[in-house]
Amino acid sequence: KEAGTKQEQEQKLAVEKLRFEQLRADDQIKQARISFEKQLQFEKATAAERFRQDLLLAQTKLGFEQDRAAQTILQQKEIAQANVQKEKAVADERIKQEKAIAAQEKRSNRIKMIAAFLIISLLFITVLVRQRNRQIRAVDKAIAEHKVADMEMQSLRAQLNPHFMFNSLNAIQELILMEENEKSHSYLARFSKLMRLMLENTEKPFIPLQKEIDFIKLYLSLENLRIPELQYSVTVDPAIDAEQTAIPNMILQPYIENAIWHGLSHKPTDKKLQIRITKTKAAIQYEIEDNGVGRKKSAELKSLFRKEHKSKGMELLSKRFKLLSKELGADIVTSYEDVMNNGEVAGTLVTIKVPNSFSEEIKKSTP
Repeated sequence: KEAGTKQEQEQKLAVEKLRFEQLRADDQIKQARISFEKQLQFEKATAAERFRQDLLLAQTKLGFEQDRAAQTILQQKEIAQANVQKEKAVADERIKQEKAIAAQEKRSNRIKMIAAFLIISLLFITVLVRQRNRQIRAVDKAIAEHKVADMEMQSLRAQLNPHFMFNSLNAIQELILMEENEKSHSYLARFSKLMRLMLENTEKPFIPLQKEIDFIKLYLSLENLRIPELQYSVTVDPAIDAEQTAIPNMILQPYIENAIWHGLSHKPTDKKLQIRITKTKAAIQYEIEDNGVGRKKSAELKSLFRKEHKSKGMELLSKRFKLLSKELGADIVTSYEDVMNNGEVAGTLVTIKVPNSFSEEIKKSTP
């Protein structure tokens, strides 16, 4: 009986010891889990702060570059105005000298001949001055109209660039919120390169087609990071010399952006975008085709989910095209049509025709 009691006590002691060991093991696991979660949160916070600092640095650098470019334009404008005033003063002085010489020659003639000659000369000079003033006013008016058109186009480009930057920064923010750190870093690096290209071409109304193609490919690679299922292609007619063909700066990107954000973004899979550049007898033709939901469906979805949003891209492009048409005497023609498949809308095709005469501008806008 004593042996049985002793054995029962030993069993209870063993059970109690086992329970104590299990509790201590559970507590150690809990402490290890808490420590790991704290370390993970600290690493996430450190990575987010580092990325925020990089983004702030990139934005500061971009603002500095824009301020410097604006200062350079202002200095060039002041120099041009000073040169015009100087040339006008020289011309006025020359006219005064010519009048003085004529007056001295007339004094050597007889009084009657002097009077008659002076009257005739005054009449002639009056007519000449009036004609000259009319010519000067016509030239000044033409220069002023050209400057106004140039400033309007610069203003439109300045409005168009922030429109694209806003959408790109939204995409970066979305990747950060999804904790896609590698993608967000890659997107930011390519976005910085894209900003450099935009700053290089911001003062040029026309750029070579090759630069526009490089810009488009870089932009599409950025969108491909945000939308991995996006499939795109850019094909160029072999008959086109991309270095000698001119195109107005950054006119294709807004159409491509529209196709992605309004046509393809509403599809879960099979997102395809084709960009075709061909040459016709009178123009260079740019086709942007997507297999999205179509214009009608996109408008319906936009009215449901983005009622307060008003896109400025197409409105700005329309203003730019009108200014170019007024200045160069040739129209950029844009058309939209639905892509049909078995009687149903299967996408949108945008066609932009830029006259071949615009390619002459590349000689003026590039060194």
